[in-house]
This record gives sequence, C-alpha cells and structure tokens, in this order.
Amino acid sequence: MLREFKGPTGTAIAVAAFRAANSCAPSPLAIVDDPFAGRLIPRPLGRLASITRSRPRLGWALHRSLALLSAEMSTNLALRTAAIDDGVRETLARGVRQVVVLGSGLDARAWRMPELAPCSMFELDRPGAHAVKQRRLAGYPVRARRHRLVPIDFERQTIAEVLDGAGFDRSAPTVWLWEAVAVYLTPAAIERTFETVAALSAPGSTFMATYTPPNLGQGDRPTWHWRLAARIAGEPVRGEMATERLRASLSLHGFEVISDDTATQWAQRYWPASEHHHARGWERLVIAHILPGEAGPTETNASSRRGG
Repeated sequence: MLREFKGPTGTAIAVAAFRAANSCAPSPLAIVDDPFAGRLIPRPLGRLASITRSRPRLGWALHRSLALLSAEMSTNLALRTAAIDDGVRETLARGVRQVVVLGSGLDARAWRMPELAPCSMFELDRPGAHAVKQRRLAGYPVRARRHRLVPIDFERQTIAEVLDGAGFDRSAPTVWLWEAVAVYLTPAAIERTFETVAALSAPGSTFMATYTPPNLGQGDRPTWHWRLAARIAGEPVRGEMATERLRASLSLHGFEVISDDTATQWAQRYWPASEHHHARGWERLVIAHILPGEAGPTETNASSRRGG
C-alpha cells in the first residue's frame, strides 16, 4: 500500500523549490521563468529564492551551493524543465490542442505557459495536491483555454475513467507529460502506464516522460544515501530502467521514439560551456509519438503517481 499524502509530496515541494531558485537565478542560468513556483512552496523557501532575483552574486552563490549539496540534482531539474517546456511548445506548434499531466504535483505550466492558450489541459493527482495548488494560486488566471484539476485515487481508479469523466476527448491528439514519476513506480506499473497512454492516444499524440537509468543514472557513484532519503520521504526508488529496455517497451505499445536526451545534452543546449560540468545523468527525457493505427481505448489501470 502506498503512503497516503494529504498534500504535495516532499519531492514535489523540492522540485518546485528548485524551479523557484532557478527562476530567480542570474542570466544566463535562468532558463525557465516560473513565477508561481515560489508561491507553491513553504513561504521561507519561496522568500529565499526571491531575494536572489535582484542580487546576481547571491544568485550565482545559491546556484552553485544547491548544485554541490544536491550532487547536481538541482541543475538537472532546471535543465529538465526547459527541455520539457520546449518539447511541449514543439508539439503544440504541430496543432495538438489537448494536454494531460500525469502526477502533476506542483507543476504550474497551466499558469505560466502562454502557448497553452488554445488547449484543453487535464492535471491528474491526488486531491490534497490539487487543494494546495488551488489555494495558493487563487486569483491567478490559467493560460489554458480549459483547465481541469482531476482528482484520482491511483489505488482504486483508472486514468481512463477519470479522464473520460472530466471531458477528455479520445479522438483528439494529445501531449502527455509524465515528469519525475516513473522512478517511484514498479516496472509493472510503468508498463501499465505505457499501455494506457498508448490506448487513449489518437494518432499524432506525443508522450513525454522522464526515466531514471540503473543506479540512479550515476554510473559507479554511490547512491545508497539518495535511496535512503527517498525511502524516508515515503517515496522509495523502485522504477529504474535501462534505455534499451525502455525503448523496447515503448515500441511494444506502439510508440516511435523521437528523442531520448540526457542532462549533458540539455546543458549544451541551454547553458554556457562554463556551466556544463554541473550536468549529471540523474535521468533522461524520452519523447515518443503514437504510430498511426496503434491506438485504441482501454480500461487498464495505470498506477501513476505524482511528479512535477
């Protein structure tokens, strides 16, 4: 039985805190502007991030301190966010107008991305996480044309049934976001999610997911302390997956992999060479398209959790 969270998980808060810090970092580090991240985290953390906005030296110090203390996990998250944002923009530019975020946590894309203006957007997560977002962002308009915070009990409900009840259009191409979730799931739950997403996707849909290679993507570096921290936080690491296995699974379910990038590639894309050494391979981002003729409805239970 998974631990029940009344609000956002510890990892969701940490992700939002890192986003807030990066949003207030000096140029050229601030590659993502998320003015809502600081509002979604405990006030002292938000205040710490915001005071660096007008103090470049302090911003550089915070950036490098977080990178050191988190073994570059903080920089990985900033780069990952920028890569996903660009992937969403590219998909929307092709005319996709439906977005689903699985395990949305404290993701604020619906509020901060103007490209979502013509879209219907569905965020799936536990009611407690949604309640915090609704309370702390009250009064701020969403960018998406239609926005639904869809509550789900991942132990008892399927993605298909809650989306159908929220007005999801199975015939419309969709961009699916599954960020920072799979690492906490069992391999069987990951497979079920692939199956469900493929079956609910019309041709032309895009699936964007982060995944964590074996040993947390750290090669031969010790990772036991990170695993222990995750377990103490109530979110044990269970879903590491080798690239070859992931690609085989996606292909089996009708996906065509378009890209599969690492933090090193993201750093080369977004940051100056002087900062490339802060990129470390904690995870990868795979972007895949649904091949025509492969999609179809399902009621398979996909045990997705929280992210973002």
